[in-house]
Amino acid sequence: MKDLTPLEILLGHASRTGPRPANEDFVAAAMPEGDERAAKGVLLAIADGVGGHAHGREAAEYSVRSLLADYFSTAHTWSVQKSLDTVLGAANRWLLAQSARTAETAGMATTLTALVLRGRRWHLAHVGDSRAYLWRDGALLRLSEDHTWPHPELSNVLRRALGLESRLLVDHDDGELALGDVFVLLTDGVWNTLGDEAIAALLARQAGQEKEREGGGRAAVGMVTPKPVTPGTEAQGRAGRENGVGVSEEAGACARVAEAGLDPQVAADALVEAALRAGGNDNASALVACVRALPADNLRDRLAAGRSLPLPPRLAEGDTLD
Repeated sequence: MKDLTPLEILLGHASRTGPRPANEDFVAAAMPEGDERAAKGVLLAIADGVGGHAHGREAAEYSVRSLLADYFSTAHTWSVQKSLDTVLGAANRWLLAQSARTAETAGMATTLTALVLRGRRWHLAHVGDSRAYLWRDGALLRLSEDHTWPHPELSNVLRRALGLESRLLVDHDDGELALGDVFVLLTDGVWNTLGDEAIAALLARQAGQEKEREGGGRAAVGMVTPKPVTPGTEAQGRAGRENGVGVSEEAGACARVAEAGLDPQVAADALVEAALRAGGNDNASALVACVRALPADNLRDRLAAGRSLPLPPRLAEGDTLD
């Protein structure tokens, strides 16, 4: 009998203004149902409007909203990367056009980190210095690279972002999903304050507490180096969760714990609170996604995995391949 188990994701999100006068972060997710989820997947995104520039919040919100609206309108025959590049390229052109209109809107720009979870694979698109992490088997893996200048005096200055220049260069990566995977998207107000080790320790504590409540053991901690929009403000975020306009009803019922033993809403709240308690002086936002169930393997996922395999060496007579 055909396995009809759908991809099931539990979500949690939190966004706080902190000591800043306004919240320029924006967090969102879209979780279509049925065939649409199978074809296009679940889309998560986080953005941080560039500080010091006019309309940073508007740049972040527009970029995320347009991504969530337009990604699902792209052709089902397109790859995830092509769909994301097409939509982000359009958002980049819009921001540049707005910047050129008036002195007030000059410099509109934003970071953007997006994840598509489709079938049995994840796909990352990233530009700027928000971050994506994967928490798996008690170890934290950073999936994204910060697009900032390496010089100490320029370490907080972006060299890539949406709206900075006409040629948009987006980082892409992908990999295979595993049951219990936890994906964490953070703005720099969280990761820059806490650091990777503290983030890993916090996730381990959250997972351990959930497992203890369920009668299980405590999770180990390790480090590996390697239907609709949820608004980013505190008031809007609360209204979204209360009125069903947030990430999804599944996210609102995050008391259900994923296989990793971690409640994504509790984890998102804890990450943001920890950053602010540690003296963070920026907006702080987190989006946490837990993989609760995976669909059966399919040809599309196997072909996608095959594209990432290394090329074989030059073959000689008598060599065996596969």
